[in-house]
Amino acid sequence: MPQQLNFDVCKRNTLSKLDKSPKGSLDAPIAQLVHTINAHADYVTTSSCSGRIVLFATPTGETARGGHWLLCEHAHVTHTQVRDALTAWVGVGSQARTSSQGPSANDELTPSLVLLKHEPAILHVQCRDLRAAQLLLQVALRALFRESGIVLSSTSKVMLAIRTTSNCLELPVASDGELLLPDSSLAVMVAHANAKYAANMKRIDGLAAGFIGACTLELRALAAAPACAECEEEGPP
Repeated sequence: MPQQLNFDVCKRNTLSKLDKSPKGSLDAPIAQLVHTINAHADYVTTSSCSGRIVLFATPTGETARGGHWLLCEHAHVTHTQVRDALTAWVGVGSQARTSSQGPSANDELTPSLVLLKHEPAILHVQCRDLRAAQLLLQVALRALFRESGIVLSSTSKVMLAIRTTSNCLELPVASDGELLLPDSSLAVMVAHANAKYAANMKRIDGLAAGFIGACTLELRALAAAPACAECEEEGPP
């Protein structure tokens, strides 16, 4: 199948599918950017996350798997939100350890390590061709998504991952059912996570503005391009 036709089919199929994320919808802070990218004939987003602040409880050990989201917000969080989520989880762990059923019956409830995390925005975009991917990559790099890159597959798909790791945050705040820092220090950590999220949103805004600007320049360049010989011979209608 020709590459352009293949892309058009892929885009149509992607846009017709239901959102398979746990939430079942686009993250509100990045929804407009996703719609703007998808409105361009040369791009379609295949997955996206606007960035988030989370509390994640993960078991430790060589065979440990899984974990539990104690808090997950695609927005700023308050000190109270984080403290209450931690307090509730620590309380559950304490009950599990003192339960007569023993820890094995409560493994999924027993906390081992709780992390306060900020995860930056990420988008995966399928592009019509390498030229389109290179244009969007330059926009992403200028918006400080410095770890972005193009992936060329054996099926002729041209994928662009828009991402950055420079704004990540991961801090242990509880371990084995015990808080690791006083409440005043937790407040500082929450403020730090919120500052990271604010910087993340600034990058998203920069990406949106850069994409619109690049598309505008592209249209102007096409309009200013000299007509081909065949068009010049035909003249105006």
